[in-house]
Amino acid sequence: MEMDTDVDYYAILEIASDSTAQQIKTAYRQRSLKVHPDRNPDNPQAAALFHTLSHAFGVLSDPTKKAAFDSQLAARNARKLRFAALDSKRKAMAEELERGERQFKRAKEDERAEKSELERLKEEGRKMREERERRRLDGEKERAEAEKKEREEREKEEKDKINAPVELGPLDTTLKVRWDPSAFPSIASPDTLTKALATLLSSSVTASIDSIVISSKFSAHSDNPKKRKKNANAVVSFRTVSAANNVVEALNRRTEGDLTADWAAGTPPAVLNGTGGTLASETPQGAKVLSPPPLTSVRDPPPSFASSLFSNTSESATLDKLRAKEREKLMEDMKRQDEEEEARLG
Repeated sequence: MEMDTDVDYYAILEIASDSTAQQIKTAYRQRSLKVHPDRNPDNPQAAALFHTLSHAFGVLSDPTKKAAFDSQLAARNARKLRFAALDSKRKAMAEELERGERQFKRAKEDERAEKSELERLKEEGRKMREERERRRLDGEKERAEAEKKEREEREKEEKDKINAPVELGPLDTTLKVRWDPSAFPSIASPDTLTKALATLLSSSVTASIDSIVISSKFSAHSDNPKKRKKNANAVVSFRTVSAANNVVEALNRRTEGDLTADWAAGTPPAVLNGTGGTLASETPQGAKVLSPPPLTSVRDPPPSFASSLFSNTSESATLDKLRAKEREKLMEDMKRQDEEEEARLG
């Protein structure tokens, strides 16, 4: 039987390759007793194993065959070593490749992580910009609302100030009227003065007249034109400030100067201050009469002057007394002026 180059006979006998002939023989005897088919009737492989064991002993017990087998075994072991070295290189190469793959994979993961972090930072930056923009817009909105609220409050205050009723003084609707008796010889009483004003202005204006008091000296000589003064005076009280203001504006625009009017108090009422002018309206005669602007701050009393300002009888009576006293004072001033003028002329 030829030697099998792929079988290690020493390994079959379970001995070392440098065993002596006696050690080989002893090992064969011990192994053959263990694997003999008669001792292993239940093992179908026992006969084949015993045959292989006998062949191994036949090769190793023959010095020539043993030398040839040892040579083959040495060559085979050398080849295994070479293959093992190659396997080691291949393993190193494989490990290098694996290491390279791991590094590449790690680099890719780092790149993805860096990219993900960059995207995260971009997103955070975008959110921060949006938040800043939102806060800026909210701030502008709040400022605009605050400015609007402040403006509305200021406008409301101004409107309330404009709309706030101004209490009229006792003489705020009273005028001092002067005329030249030679130019208006028909004026001798309150009725004739009213008619003269109606002719020059309009009946709607004279309809607002509440009362007229003509100078006592002029009234005393009204039937004697020679004894009349050069200029006559009268105190005219109107129901509304607007009516009184219309008369002042209209008469003072007349170029003739023979019939004029001025505020009895010497200055326009406070209710007219700051109105900035009046609205123009046409009179029946075609002359433009300035009327107070339609501001709620200029609140004229209705025909019942005292009752519009005061809600009870005592207050109305008090106002009437004040107006009466002011008229008396005006009449005294007019009387004094008449006496001074007579003394100067006489």
